[in-house]
Amino acid sequence: MKYKKKKKEVSSLEEIDPIYLLQGKSKEKQEVLTPQYYENIIFLLEKKLEEFALKSKIVGVLKGPLIDTFEVSLGEGIKLSKLLSLSDDLGLALSGQLIRIVYPMVGTNYVGIEVPKPFFDKIYLEDFLQKSFFDNKQPLRFILGQTTQGDPIFKSILEMPHLLVAGSTGSGKSVFLNVLLASLLLQTNQNFKLLLIDPKQIELASFGSIEHLLSPVLSKPKEILQALRWAIEEMELRYTLFQKHQVKNLQ
Repeated sequence: MKYKKKKKEVSSLEEIDPIYLLQGKSKEKQEVLTPQYYENIIFLLEKKLEEFALKSKIVGVLKGPLIDTFEVSLGEGIKLSKLLSLSDDLGLALSGQLIRIVYPMVGTNYVGIEVPKPFFDKIYLEDFLQKSFFDNKQPLRFILGQTTQGDPIFKSILEMPHLLVAGSTGSGKSVFLNVLLASLLLQTNQNFKLLLIDPKQIELASFGSIEHLLSPVLSKPKEILQALRWAIEEMELRYTLFQKHQVKNLQ
């Protein structure tokens, strides 16, 4: 099935700006933590360190969507083990926050103190699809998420051919699957086919008309069983071909 043409006529999907496809509703206005908030955290942490005779200074803050990391420069002669032993005391100084001390911080001589944010930042798919995603040369890559410092994480699905996504209700499994599929579809130079199974009949309904499907989205038990049997047979056939040619993958 081919893509339906929109008002703006195009001859192929390659002519559409991928980010244009994601532009729709305007982003919700998010709360922003003030400089005073960070100054207060730094003051409380440095005060607690001083109480235990740890002459150290917080030299920077790495701001992430869920956690802020405060970079600590340890004073001369201060052992890291002493700072690690104060984890609970530092959390108590921040009204009982559950903090984590991170070391080493790659590329620096600092120790990190991770402090959860009072509210989480919403992350939009459009923000990931900037130059870094399209300059990445990994085939069949997808957006996995962000680091605690807010840097994007991209992975290739070729690195994880047997990927299991698990989690409690409302933890984001469906969001992840939608992001994974959207990431693949936006790479218009990649040739691949999908077999989508959706017993609930609602999770993957929006992907029912894409041209990458081997069959319509499957939801009936008998159809699902037949499709899985076919997939297993196809997988075993390909492994046999790999063995015959004494290779581990297509590369």
